Amino acid sequence: MHNLGKYVALPLLLICSIVSVYLTARMLETQNSWTKAFADVRADNERFADNITAKRQELNQVQSQLSEASLGWGRFWNGVPATVSAQPGGSPAVAVNIGTNHGLAVRTAANDSGQDLPSPPVVHGFIDGPEGGSRYIGEFVALPQGLQPEQAVLQPTSRVRRGETGRWQGQQWRFREHIPLQFEASFAALETRLSKDEQDHDSLQRNIALQQELGKHAEEQLAIRKGELLGNQDYPELKPRPELTIGLVRAIENAEEGRNGLQIDVDRLRRLLRDETQNRAVLMDELAGLVQSLPQPSVPRISSN
Repeated sequence: MHNLGKYVALPLLLICSIVSVYLTARMLETQNSWTKAFADVRADNERFADNITAKRQELNQVQSQLSEASLGWGRFWNGVPATVSAQPGGSPAVAVNIGTNHGLAVRTAANDSGQDLPSPPVVHGFIDGPEGGSRYIGEFVALPQGLQPEQAVLQPTSRVRRGETGRWQGQQWRFREHIPLQFEASFAALETRLSKDEQDHDSLQRNIALQQELGKHAEEQLAIRKGELLGNQDYPELKPRPELTIGLVRAIENAEEGRNGLQIDVDRLRRLLRDETQNRAVLMDELAGLVQSLPQPSVPRISSN
């Protein structure tokens, strides 16, 4: 019985040893994989921590830039639809769907004498530019009679250039309560330059219109002069002034032809006169010879007694 137990326990011990070695190997393999995974996770965490730190610094920098950019602009309203309508004899009106519930309200401000006077809200309008970005339109004041809780009627405080309102229709507007002083100076300088350019353009257009009128008058005068030179069949015929109908060139040619004919006739008459003069001289000579050849009559003497 003792020997039988030994024979049974030995194979079991051998099997347990083999299983133990296999499990130990698997355990070491699993431990190594987990150790490697842990090391990878730690490296990723360290790398992500560096990225998070860099991104946090970048976020702080962007937020600082945003705060600096927002400084001086005051409150703002984005994506505001507007309807632009022309006012006869005045500035255009811009109807928007923001009003007193959105912060637009009439306030009081003291004048130079200390009297409180109502001051309507003033905003600065922007629309999308043709190539991206924003395009500054100008300063607008809310009309007190059009100021309501959910809408307002705005009117520009500066002169609107011709054709400008056509670009305002169908745009999503952005309004700012203020603009920084440095931008305000730049906008004022740009507005002055645009006004001067517009005045120069108007002056140039007037000059072009004047030149066109002068050119038209010159064309009319040229047509008259050409008619005087080459003739104008539409002009009534006047016998004392044939050049008005047939033209000065043709009239001169006709006059020269008439003069040439007269010169030919005068030359012919001159030659005829010369021949007749010569013939007369010959006849006079012959007549004188005949007179000399005639017998001379005797002249009686008269006695002195």
